[in-house]
Amino acid sequence: MFQVSGLARSDSSNSEAGHKSERTIVLEPGGPGGSGTSYVWEAAEQVTGRLNNGQFDVFGWDPRGVNTSLPSMSCYSNDAFRDRWSLLTRKYREESNPLDQLYISDAMNNATFHTCHERLGDFGRFINTASVARDLRNCFACLTTSPRT
Repeated sequence: MFQVSGLARSDSSNSEAGHKSERTIVLEPGGPGGSGTSYVWEAAEQVTGRLNNGQFDVFGWDPRGVNTSLPSMSCYSNDAFRDRWSLLTRKYREESNPLDQLYISDAMNNATFHTCHERLGDFGRFINTASVARDLRNCFACLTTSPRT
């Protein structure tokens, strides 16, 4: 199950409420962990202005477990733990010996996977590329069939 963010117009003078533009630019946030809703809130006007002179709607969405989607997925009990782990992993990004780099990366990935599994159980198996691709396909289906999107 995924949740799609509400849509908002930044300039209601260009079209009447509920009117769909001729086309929609869909922003796929990338990942892991990319948020399409955050990007749309920050850059939708610039994107549509740059690509089509403001004539198209911009649609951003959050993949499963990211930002506004529910249920939320966080492997850490609070943001401080997540931020600390992020800082630690950056410290070991590059090692002079490739084999050492492999061992360090493997250990850090295993620690992350273990933490996520301990906190989230089996939920992680539903947060993957295949599920996100299906969700995006469903978003496209809604955009092409509903007159109000």
